[in-house]
Order: sequence, then C-alpha cells, then structure tokens
Amino acid sequence: MLRRRSTATQPAIRLQEAGSQEAEQTETDEESHHRLGYDTNEVIDTAATAARLVTNADSTDADSDDTGDGDTDAADSELSAFIAATDFETETLYLETNRVEQCYRLSLCYVSWQDNGIHTSYGRRLSPYDEACTADRKVTETRLIRLPVALSADSISSVGTSIGSARCERVVETRVNESTDRNGTASGSMVSSGGST
Repeated sequence: MLRRRSTATQPAIRLQEAGSQEAEQTETDEESHHRLGYDTNEVIDTAATAARLVTNADSTDADSDDTGDGDTDAADSELSAFIAATDFETETLYLETNRVEQCYRLSLCYVSWQDNGIHTSYGRRLSPYDEACTADRKVTETRLIRLPVALSADSISSVGTSIGSARCERVVETRVNESTDRNGTASGSMVSSGGST
C-alpha cells in the first residue's frame, strides 16, 4: 500500500482523465475548496488505467513529519514500482483519498470487498506533538491499496468509508479472508498489520 498526505488542491495520487495531458491547472480558491470538499475513490482494474495514475509533488508519506519536498521523481518511481508489482489478472488497485483535519492522521483498520463493493475503515489519531498544524485546516490522505482479488471496476456499485475516533485494534500480521456464498458472490477482507497505516 502507498500512503501519501497533501496540503495542495490536488490529491497526492490521482487518476488523470483519459486522453488528457498533464498540464498546469489554475483554479480559484472556491473551485479547489469544492473539489477537496469530497472524499474520492477509484477502482483500477487494468494496467492501462493504472498508467494514468499521477503524483503530486506537494505530498509526503502519510506517516512522515515533513511537509512535502517537491521530489516528484521519487514519488513517481515509487508509484511506478507499486503498479509494476501488481498482477491485474489476480489483483486490483483501490485508490482512496480522504480529507482529515491537519492535526490528525488516519490509520487503516481494514478493507473488505465483494464483487460489487469495497469498504474501508479507519481510526483517527492525533499527529505527533512536535508537528506543527492548524486546527481548522484540512489536508488529504491518499492510499493506493492492492487488493488480492481481480475485481471489475464496472461491477463496483457501492463504496464506503468509516472513520472512528479511536485507534484500530492491532493484529500481528495481515490476514486475508475470502469466501464465496451460495449465490457465487465472492467477498473478502484484509486486516491492517501492526504498524501505522
């Protein structure tokens, strides 16, 4: 999983529009505020779609204390390596961006899925005490999650996110549970590992 945090008007990792060239965008404060007013998600089920993922130079690792060093080459390399390690015959990428108050961080507790939906659950924790933040300012946290199942983006009709005010219950290792019900509907879940996510 890749985790990035951004204070910019664009999420740290985003799916570029099909056929568009990356260009410098100028927007009003109202336009950028409106766009960042909503959490976003994308199901990426092919290498061709994954090739449209781009990074934002103004982002950092979500657990890092720095504010963004503008090193797009390192971020692009990390993203490219993550995509290259994905087998789209048996895996799917799920891109999720959530807004959070600048003084908090999100910890991914679990991801669950079915053929037609994906759900994530997060715990919200305070940022480190020595990290400067502004109480009423929002930032985005973006996660690119590799799911160990081949899902069709066209079949996903339901996505959901819950954010609790407590930390996640930690487990020793990642667990993947998959099953098929009597109607042939596949489902599964991944529980976060012991570290911060």
